Amino acid sequence: MKRHVLLSVAAILLLSRPAWAAPAATAPATQAQSAPAESVQVRFDAWPKDHLFETDALELPTRLVNRSDRPLRGSVRITLAEYRPNEDGATIETRQQEVAPPAGASVDVPATFRPKQPGPYEFRLELTAGGTVVRRIETALLYQPSRWTLPDLEPKDFDEFWARTLAEMRKSPLDAKYSEPKDRRLIPEPFREVSFNGLGGRRIRGYLGIPPGLRAGQKAPAILSLPSAGYHSAAVQASALERGYVFMAISIHDLPFGGESGRTHPREHWFAEEYQGIGRQDKETYYYRAAYAAGPRAVDFLRSLPEVDPARIVVTGFSQGGSLALATAGLVRDVALAEASIAGRSRMDLLTFAYKANMTLAPPPGMTAREMFEKTLAYYDVSYFARRIRCPIVMRISLDDPINPGPLQYWAFTRIAHSSDARAIVAPWLKHRSPPDSQGVVEAMRRKYVTGDAATRPAK
Repeated sequence: MKRHVLLSVAAILLLSRPAWAAPAATAPATQAQSAPAESVQVRFDAWPKDHLFETDALELPTRLVNRSDRPLRGSVRITLAEYRPNEDGATIETRQQEVAPPAGASVDVPATFRPKQPGPYEFRLELTAGGTVVRRIETALLYQPSRWTLPDLEPKDFDEFWARTLAEMRKSPLDAKYSEPKDRRLIPEPFREVSFNGLGGRRIRGYLGIPPGLRAGQKAPAILSLPSAGYHSAAVQASALERGYVFMAISIHDLPFGGESGRTHPREHWFAEEYQGIGRQDKETYYYRAAYAAGPRAVDFLRSLPEVDPARIVVTGFSQGGSLALATAGLVRDVALAEASIAGRSRMDLLTFAYKANMTLAPPPGMTAREMFEKTLAYYDVSYFARRIRCPIVMRISLDDPINPGPLQYWAFTRIAHSSDARAIVAPWLKHRSPPDSQGVVEAMRRKYVTGDAATRPAK
């Protein structure tokens, strides 16, 4: 069962003068008599808070509120455009209206569109005063998302590839090794550094904490935290131990820890090539093969610990970590709960151009972007892992994320078909941040599916 959780994300934008706007001293005299742009609010109160529209007509009304003691004279242009991640999509339709709200008053600006296809679109609003565009607002929306479709490009041997990958990895024993953190000022007690065997001889490294008050014979629930992009492990959370969880934060890199946070890999160990693109010529050699396998292996490790209840493991992550959480839940289908925030790597056939600035996902010589997707990236696309998720799951989605495009985050959520409880917390305006006030939903899911009335319980 899927649910959308609506949060009270403010749908009010205060119009401030952008850096590129003409200075007030050089603006036409008529603008000096008008309300200043910074005193005008644009409100989206009539919109769904999550910007998901299931109606036949796409009603996009806005309200301009003049909070100054002078009238506002200008015009508003509203555009519906194609949605294209990280670039401007082509204009579909435009509406324009002159506005003149008196001081302290408001004016409604209606705009109705009837797109031909369900899916993501971009809304643009321009406020012009005195002949100058004083502010532009852009936001993504989804029109009839329940009817949105994309071509299915899942490889036929997707399951075989990952079953073979995990079987290959599990031929090696875990061979866990523990050590003290290099700097206890950065990594608190009782966390210890741990490493164990992953895929292809790579060690999975991270930090493990056991609740100090755990009694003999008790098995605690566990949280596996997967890392965002970069050269570090996920953050260590001592508060999880206080709530009775075993907590492990891992890195996907077999590199020594150090640096200012204690959980980063020092720069001298970074790879010459951006790791997101290493081995992208083939699914067998792609760097993320071992990275995606690290999540299931970390679950294996946690289940090997006498302090952990193997049936009560949570996998969680933000950004790249959210992608890894989806992959882990798709590969280990009996985890208790998955939490994926702002997950990227969804429908990478539509994304490859967005990464060309740092060449991490530009096709290698002799290969087109489509060939790279079909030969490699499709095997790592989280929307295909989402199809295989069986556990309860909560996804936090930022619809205006320019890094992991929000509509494609939502697409991955729509692929979840077999979870008994799949929830999406969707919010606009937040860029690459999780929806605020969403932790309460996450904690409620943990209480329902992981901890029950207490954080630990006697071993069976």
